[in-house]
Amino acid sequence: MILSEEHRIKKHNNMKLLHEIDSYCYKVKNLSNSVNYLIKQCYRIHKKIVNGKAIEDWEKELIQEINKALEEYNAGRSESKRLRYINADNGYIADAMLITDT
Repeated sequence: MILSEEHRIKKHNNMKLLHEIDSYCYKVKNLSNSVNYLIKQCYRIHKKIVNGKAIEDWEKELIQEINKALEEYNAGRSESKRLRYINADNGYIADAMLITDT
């Protein structure tokens, strides 16, 4: 069972609050779309590697950018809360790292 709450906000009294909520919803939607795009690209690169096709330079750059973002994310985290890097041991595009390292 999923518990939920419903709060009704009257428009005429809370326009500032409604604009703020709308702004957050817009940002969350964009974040979700961006993450889904990255996941799809990683999966596509993985399939390309598995099928023996070479990956392009922009795909190598994408892998490097993801690892750089992970490094920044992990900088202030404890060991138990860190995310793993994309390398030859994990992830959809683990085998792609073998190609980018050479």
